[in-house]
Order: sequence, then C-alpha cells, then structure tokens
Amino acid sequence: WRAKVPLIAVRSYGLIGYIRIQVEEQTIIESHPDNEIADLRLLDPFPALKEHFDSIELESMSDKDHSHVPYVIVVYKFLQQWIHVHGGPPANYREKKSFALMIRDGMRHKTASDFEENFEEAMKAVNTCLSGCSVPSSLEELFSLVPSPLTPSTPPFWLALAGLQTFVTSNKRLPVTGALPDMTADSVSYIKLQNIYREQAAQDCEAVLRHSLDTSQQVSSCGVRSAYSDCKPLSDKGSNVGVTESLVKNVCRNAAHLRVLRGTSIAQEYSHKINLACNDIEQCDSDVVWYVLLRAVDLFYSEFHCFPGCYKQQVETDIVRLKVCLSRLLSEWTSGSISVKDDHIHEMCRYGAAQIHSVASFIGGCAAHEIIKIITSQYVPLDNTFIYNAATASTTTLTL
Repeated sequence: WRAKVPLIAVRSYGLIGYIRIQVEEQTIIESHPDNEIADLRLLDPFPALKEHFDSIELESMSDKDHSHVPYVIVVYKFLQQWIHVHGGPPANYREKKSFALMIRDGMRHKTASDFEENFEEAMKAVNTCLSGCSVPSSLEELFSLVPSPLTPSTPPFWLALAGLQTFVTSNKRLPVTGALPDMTADSVSYIKLQNIYREQAAQDCEAVLRHSLDTSQQVSSCGVRSAYSDCKPLSDKGSNVGVTESLVKNVCRNAAHLRVLRGTSIAQEYSHKINLACNDIEQCDSDVVWYVLLRAVDLFYSEFHCFPGCYKQQVETDIVRLKVCLSRLLSEWTSGSISVKDDHIHEMCRYGAAQIHSVASFIGGCAAHEIIKIITSQYVPLDNTFIYNAATASTTTLTL
C-alpha cells in the first residue's frame, strides 16, 4: 500500500467494462440493507415495553379505540395467548399462518367495507415482527476483528465497536434501535409507544457510549470528558481517538448491519497467481473469461506496445499472438489444462481497445456510485472487481 487512500480503476474495452476498487479498510455503519426488519422486541420485551403492553386491555376498549391500537400491541397480546396454549412462539410457516388466523378471529369488524386495518397490519407483520434480538454472526465476526491492543491511532469506529462488544457481552442482546414503523393508530397511542422505544434506545446508547469512553480512556493520554459535559470531543494532536455521541448513536442504530471491507492492492493482484476455478473460465456464459482476457491483452501490450486488433492489417496475426499471451498467463495461474473459446479471443481482437460511448457511460456511472459509497461510508461498495458484458447485459463480481 503506497497510501492510505482508496483507488478506483475504471476501464472500457470494446463491449467490456471493468471496475477495480482498491481500499485497505472501509468501515460501513449505514449499509442500508434490503428488507430491513423492524426491531420491536416482541419475543423479549424490555421492562418498560412489557409494562406498557400489559397495561392495555383490548377487550374493554371501545370499537373506535380497538381499531386504532398499534398493531405491535395487537401482535403481542395474541402472542401471549398463543404461548400460553403452545408453550412457545410460532416457529414455522404453518404455525405463523395459524397465528395470523388467530389474530383475524380477534377482529370486531371483518366485512370488506368495515374492517380493522390495524389487525390487517398485524397479520401481515407476523412473518417479520417475531424475530428475536440475537446477535448476528456477521457482527460476531466484526467483534473478532477489533484491534488488540487498542492504541491512540485506532480509528473511532473500532473504539465504538469495542464499546458495543462490551454491551452485547453484558446484556446478551443488541441495543434497541428506537425506530418504530408507520402503522394505523391514533396519535396518542403511537407517540406513547414510540417514546418507549426511543427512551430504551437512548439508555442503551448511553451504556455503549460509557463503555466506549472507558475504552478511549485506556488508550488516550488526553483524558476523557463526560458525554454530557460541554468539553471538546475526544481528540488530541497526536491521537486519532474521537469517539463522539453521534458516532455511538449511529453504531447502535445500525448494529445488526455493520460492515467492514478489507481489500487487496492491485499490486498484490498482479504479482501473485490468481485463483480462479477452471470451470468458471471455461463456461461460455461466464463473464469471468473477460477478466482473464483483459489481463491477457495487458500482457500483449507490454510485449508489443499496442493492443491486439488496433491495426486492421494485423488482426489475424494479433489473434495468434493473443492466444500465446493467454496460454502463458493461464499456465502461470493454474496447473491444469484450461481452454478459452476462440470466439472470445477473436472478439477481443475485433474490439481493438475501442471505447464505445454507451459502455463507457454505463461503467462510468457505476464507478461514480462506488465513489459516493466510499466517500460517504454508506451502502456497501463492490468487493473488489466488477465486470460488465454489454453484449449480454450481464455483470459479475470477483474478489481478487
């Protein structure tokens, strides 16, 4: 690594686009996962939430209040009935379907023109809201990557993660996120429920922050401020310690989806043998072959000082030369016999290193997205090589 900065190599070669991201370490707090599940803690409610749930009686409510109670409460109430009968929560699809029908039976109005939307929402949420608050394996893996020992140069992300690890070890659960999804409910009921989740999230964040500050105190010689004093943030001229309350809040809010990418340098890629499966290269519909051929044309250029097919009168000669370069490259990477179809080799020579506008535009747009991800530390960047085949409108990602 010549510098601690990311490098993105972008290439347009005929109908093939290429992006290579070189980043030593990219920590991602806001990964924005698809289909994120709300953190409702219905299977293991914290004390304030359980007290609120238990204080509500659906049977004694008026029809108006009954149709506006938040679906979270509806699910919890019927869940207690289910557990009383079956000894545990619904565990599979069949049981969850029966549980949803149980909620439907609890409706007071079931006609198409007059039904309770909150109960409908409760039925739809059965498959997602009954998940536990167990620590995901991906987070356990990140805990194992926390530097030891921590030093004043340790990035704030890892100090905050060390505080989160202490919290999880002590409480056997993740911090409450404090986010409550939209739902059919009257304003008073919804706001009261929302505040309960937020207050618990604030308490959990305070605990994680305290653990993070304790960790910072051990590695920083500048002393530690209280998170609620008006002192300057944790930092000094010779230290990278900078654990702030906003950082810890963000880590707690996204604890289940934290990501860290650790890449390899392009120098390492070009100086070591590439481990590619033989069948991946030989499959005619695999875009891995285009990465191999791009490496082959680079080898061709280093020897002949031009790309294959640049001159029309040399196309046939360049095809033979490219085959030789490709064979030499594959013999260095693998010990077995690998063949690349002649059609692919001819295609690379027909390209003549031309940059087609539509391909360059597409691959440039993709690279711009990756740059934004890296700068903002949001969403998950490519890891680490991206190949685009404009002829088939297909893509593939390789980790090299």
